[in-house]
Formats: sequence, C-alpha cells, structure tokens
Amino acid sequence: MQILDLKLVNFRNYSQLNLSFSKNNIIYGKNGMGKQKEGDLKTPKGLFYITKAFGIKENPGTKLKYIKVTENLYACDDDCKYYNQIIDSKKTKHECKGEHLIDYVPQYNYAMCIDFNSENIYPKGSNIFIHVMGKKKYTAGCIALDEESMIAVLKNSTKKTKIYIY
Repeated sequence: MQILDLKLVNFRNYSQLNLSFSKNNIIYGKNGMGKQKEGDLKTPKGLFYITKAFGIKENPGTKLKYIKVTENLYACDDDCKYYNQIIDSKKTKHECKGEHLIDYVPQYNYAMCIDFNSENIYPKGSNIFIHVMGKKKYTAGCIALDEESMIAVLKNSTKKTKIYIY
C-alpha cells in the first residue's frame, strides 16, 4: 500500500499545514494513485487548488465558498456540458446520472472540490473530492478522511490554499 501525504499550503501568508495520515485514517482510490481517466478508480497526484466546499451538514467554519447540499445537487459525470461540475438539476434541467450528493451520508457530510481536470474534458476524470470516509476501505478516486480531520482541513483552508497529493 502506498503512503499518502496531504499537505495544505496557504500561499497568501506562506504558512503551511502538513497533514500526514496513516492507513487507518485516510483512504484513496481503490487502484492507487495516478488518475488517467474516468472510472479508473485512481486518485490523482499533484498540486491542486481547492475550488469550493460543500456538505449535507452546515458549514463547520470554513472561509471557503460553502454549498449546502440539497435534494437537487449532483456531481455530474455525464458526457455533456456539465461534466465534472456540481450542478443543481432543477436549475439546469439536466437529468443527471451522476452522484446524487444528498444520498452519500456520511461521505458528503463535509467535502471540498479540487481543480483536477478544470477544463472539464470528458473522459479525463471528474469530481475528485476530499470528503468524509464511508464504510468502504477505498474510494473511486477521491481522498477520504475521518470526519474530525475533514473539519480541521476545512477550517484551515482558504481560496488561496493548495492541496499537494503525493
């Protein structure tokens, strides 16, 4: 099993919060690291901006833009103009086949989006999040933390923060 280090760097004041997790309190893609395409069950490696946070639960105190999950929100992985975006199906009128966010408890109690595939090119890979752990011992490509760690990450992140996954 690979060791995963997650580093938060705030470029606004150059402060750094290093978070290293053991295999007991972090999980990632079932097939390891090095995401290549949609559905490969791998987690991307690299330096990423956090684009926004979202959750089924109320904002835990993050300074990031926080979207409260509603019945109409989906993480779209369809081959369409909404690929790799969180959408409100009622507003877009798109019958999304992607993840219905409100159905993923506890995973999406708290989560954040990173800018992997920011050009939204299908099928490069979509909706890579950092979120709360569920029951499985792996993800489809996201990074999952215990809920307490996820809240700490959210509280220590701003729009200037980058996440380094390696």
